[in-house]
Amino acid sequence: MEPLNPYRLEQVTVDRDQSDVDWYSVHNTAYVTVRMDRELTEIEKQKIARAFDGYAGKNHTMADLKFGPIEVKFRTTNGSDASMFVGYMASHAEELAQEATVELNRASNFLKSLEDDLRKFEAPTE
Repeated sequence: MEPLNPYRLEQVTVDRDQSDVDWYSVHNTAYVTVRMDRELTEIEKQKIARAFDGYAGKNHTMADLKFGPIEVKFRTTNGSDASMFVGYMASHAEELAQEATVELNRASNFLKSLEDDLRKFEAPTE
């Protein structure tokens, strides 16, 4: 399997409610969307989710992490934590792609080995 290309962050936006500042002042919450150039693998999603939990911390400054086809969305009450998390995503893209490639190769080899092992139980064809 060829190495997985690292994702690139294409756009980071803060989603606003129609009432913008007034709504934020009541709820003290902003919604952030990070758009990438490709879909994340499940392996990358797991590692990003663990990092998210770490940055959210005991104060629960970030929540509701959701993965879309080519985007990550979350809610935050702390701009600093949100910035550090997005920075993590940007700076670890290559590392996450390498780890995902290793895991995907391992899974591919396991499945091929399993298929080969199970074939010996098939009835012979004539």
